[in-house]
Amino acid sequence: MKIRRVYESFIPKLMKVRATTVYPFIFFRDSIQEIKDSGTRGRDLFKHEWTHIHQYRANYLFVFQYLWEQISKGYKQNKYEIAARNQEHKDFTPEELAAWNEDTNWIS
Repeated sequence: MKIRRVYESFIPKLMKVRATTVYPFIFFRDSIQEIKDSGTRGRDLFKHEWTHIHQYRANYLFVFQYLWEQISKGYKQNKYEIAARNQEHKDFTPEELAAWNEDTNWIS
């Protein structure tokens, strides 16, 4: 399934976050240009959200497990968020690099 990126989305704005992922969509608060112009901050955000895509793909119960972690431990101690934060500064895989370099906006 193709991953869809949505820029300048109202969803993260309502949630007061920079981005959120609901497979197969990554919703970004900012425009693609703002994200790319923010340098490593934008790259790390993209890598973080892409990690959640991998988590969705690996486990069909991910949504429920993620929500349980969020309810029982909170955002900072949620093991899925910890894993995503740990991936932020790592190099892109070929798949991630191709997605990062793709300048299309599926929905705005």
